[in-house]
Amino acid sequence: MNKQKLFSCCAILACTWIIVTWDTPLKTLWPVIVALFFVVVTRKAIWGLLAGALAGSLILSGGNPWQAFVHLFTLHLEPSLKSSWKMGAILFTLILGGFAAILDGGGGFQTILRFFLRKGGDASKRFQAAAAGLGILCFFDGLANSMMVGRVCKEMAPKCGVSRVKLAYIVDSTSSAVACLAFVSTWVAYQLSMIREGYELAGRQINPYIVFLKSIPFNFYCWFTLALLFVSIFRKFNPGSMKTFEDSNSAPEATFIQSIEDDQETRVGLHTVIIPVFILIISFLLGFYFLGCSESLWPVTLRKIAAAFGSDAGPLVLTLSGLFASVIAISVYPSRGPNRILEGLISFKRGVQSLIGPVFILLSAWMIGSVLSALETAQFLSSLITGTNASVLIPSLIFITGSLISFSTGTEQTPRCLSHL
Repeated sequence: MNKQKLFSCCAILACTWIIVTWDTPLKTLWPVIVALFFVVVTRKAIWGLLAGALAGSLILSGGNPWQAFVHLFTLHLEPSLKSSWKMGAILFTLILGGFAAILDGGGGFQTILRFFLRKGGDASKRFQAAAAGLGILCFFDGLANSMMVGRVCKEMAPKCGVSRVKLAYIVDSTSSAVACLAFVSTWVAYQLSMIREGYELAGRQINPYIVFLKSIPFNFYCWFTLALLFVSIFRKFNPGSMKTFEDSNSAPEATFIQSIEDDQETRVGLHTVIIPVFILIISFLLGFYFLGCSESLWPVTLRKIAAAFGSDAGPLVLTLSGLFASVIAISVYPSRGPNRILEGLISFKRGVQSLIGPVFILLSAWMIGSVLSALETAQFLSSLITGTNASVLIPSLIFITGSLISFSTGTEQTPRCLSHL
């Protein structure tokens, strides 16, 4: 960050002491303004969220900086750490990060990609379809999805006549969209914690997972993103500059495909990916039923299944299913050395470390959410639209704001974290 940007950030934060003296409900929006300003200037989600939370805490403490700093952790972070759903979301996120790294380190994804490329037909189209298929298979985490699929496919893309630009589009379209629609993923775990918190603030007791499942058909952005992706792949729809990049790529397909068929050294069994992912799904479904059902388990009925998914077993089920799937992934990890388990554990550790940053962003989002709740920002905004037709514009305003932030910062994490505010 250059000196000009640093000065701007310090100045906007210092203005909080002036805002404290205002006797107007408009100051409840100041933390959001500070957060958005920091995000655009620093291009870092975490700095914007922390700055907004600190600005709100300063307002709540009457401008006392030390009290604001202490209360930021004791009043606005500590309660989140005591929530079973939120802690479950954090643990599940870290565990699935390790799980994804095990699958990636084992080489199973490269084997799947080569399997699709050995089939007949257009190599370019097969490669794009295989990359999209890998993105769907890695439904459990959007960030890990981008890293794994991108790393696996980037070397083969030019050889198959696919530009890096088109590959980036495929990876980005499958990572976030699939993670939002999947019934078990790190992003879903985050959504569940936010849904639960929102209904608790409204004084209503609901099951967050049932609400999430009901919302899936209405997630039009994700559905249309995936639909457009497959139109782009199978109909070769490459609008604008993407067509220029695609036309400039050509590959000696026959030579490359033959080299894949002759490559025996890099082949790893498909079971190193298929089995762990299958176990993750099955353990999640069975875990919810066995741990969430308060009646006798047999006979199985739809009423019992609905009641099980409506229980508070979610955090425990998410954690245990992720751990169990990780253990299975290590057990089928292809040995390239004398110690298979150690290699798998090293990969797991690397995956956990890669998601520590996103977890801190998650904690920061919870802090600013708590601060805005204490400032009664939602009530203020609600009072502005009560009795008017402005409420119908809220979804559009959220979408437009999120789009502008994404283009400004180059990431979708910030609008995700700010969307619940």
